[in-house]
Amino acid sequence: MSAVQEIRWRIQEANRLITEFEAVIASRPPGTPTPLTVNIRALEKVRVRLEAALEEAVRDEQPQFTTVD
Repeated sequence: MSAVQEIRWRIQEANRLITEFEAVIASRPPGTPTPLTVNIRALEKVRVRLEAALEEAVRDEQPQFTTVD
């Protein structure tokens, strides 16, 4: 698996977990404290870092063109 594919998979996994945690929170009575909100914020930070890493990996995998005189 290439670096780009690996990062994309990790972003999808973070998104899946965020969605799952949000669904659990939504199913609870309003005002019920839950540590899942902390986990969601942490996953959102991870996702931002992964998106930056993805952009860099995509740039690194692009072919470099040189000019010939």
